[in-house]
Formats: sequence, C-alpha cells, structure tokens
Amino acid sequence: MSLLTDDELVAVIAEGGLSWPVPLLTVEMSAKGLRHAAQVGLRSLMARDLVANEHAGLTFAPQVVDPIRAIAGASAWQAAYIADLDSPESVAGASTFVFETIGRSSFLDLVSAIGVHQFAESTAPDGSNLLIAQAKNVFDFGIRGADGGSRLFFGSNRSNVWVAVASQMIQVVHIGGEGDSVRVVETHDEFSETLCREVLDGTYNSGRPG
Repeated sequence: MSLLTDDELVAVIAEGGLSWPVPLLTVEMSAKGLRHAAQVGLRSLMARDLVANEHAGLTFAPQVVDPIRAIAGASAWQAAYIADLDSPESVAGASTFVFETIGRSSFLDLVSAIGVHQFAESTAPDGSNLLIAQAKNVFDFGIRGADGGSRLFFGSNRSNVWVAVASQMIQVVHIGGEGDSVRVVETHDEFSETLCREVLDGTYNSGRPG
C-alpha cells in the first residue's frame, strides 16, 4: 500500500464523497481548509501516477483507494497519540489508529509527525497489542523530546475514558465536557496491561475492587 500525505488522503475522500472518522494532523478541518488540501493532494497524486483523469472521471490506484474506502466505513476505532495533558484534542506528534472495518480484517493507520499515512491490514487483537506495546514503551522510557505535560493518550471511540501514559506513570482519564477538559480518575506507578485492555475494550469500571 502506498504512503499518503494528509492532503492526498483528503483528495481521495472528497472525490469519493467519503468521510474520515478522525482528525488529520496537518489539515485545517474547515470547508476552506479541506478544499485547499484536496486541491494540493490531487496534484500530488497525479504527479505520483496514483490517479488517472479518464473520460468517466478520476480513477485512483487500488492501493490508494481500497484502504480509505474500508476505513471510511469503520464502525469503531482505537488510537494512540501524543498530546499535552491539558489539550488532549491537539495531536502533537506521531499517532497510530486501528480501524475495525466491516467484513474484513482491521486496518492500521500509522501516521508520522508530519501527517504521512502508512496503511496495513491487521487483526483487531494485533492492533490492540500494538497500542499497548507503545504505551509500555512510553511508560518505560518516556516521550523523547517532550516536556513534563506530554502524554501518550490511548483509547477508543467506545468511551470517553482513556489512558494517559508518561515515564513511570499511567493515568486513567475522562475526556469530555467543556473544551474537551481532562479529569484524572486514577494514577498508578506500575504498568497494567489489564487496565489498558479494559479501557480499549470499553469495559473499564472505576468502582472495581482492588
């Protein structure tokens, strides 16, 4: 599958009348911003010979359009991304998304810090395992070049309860309300894979014993 920039992704989405389930790192998500991104992206795809302007209209290469069509119809997704604890809605670096698509394997979307997407087919368990491995790596070694307020957030669209991870600290947080504010539910200095899976699965219960 081809690597795609945010702009190229928007071009495919716009031409196909699709919607994308999550924000894009380098695109202003306004009508004007999306139009500009689509124009830039289409020119880039043409230069890369990934789209042809035929008599019937634009035809995108299968390695470009197939994963996008599958992800656009995703029923659920999980994510891991870097953001400041006080601004969880503002992605500040690379991110990983696991989209649960209908009738096929899940898709991974590995997004670089400059908004370049690498798609790969996966399974839902493998995708969850990847997110948890990323969280464990941040817990063990921290976030390179980040200040004390930075966290690796991960969770899913099933719940407003997410996990925020920093060096030697894992927090369960509730994201929502005015300004996407963050409320810390609990904090631990030991990594718990079970806790991570409960949050990803949407089965976390703050009132559980122990």
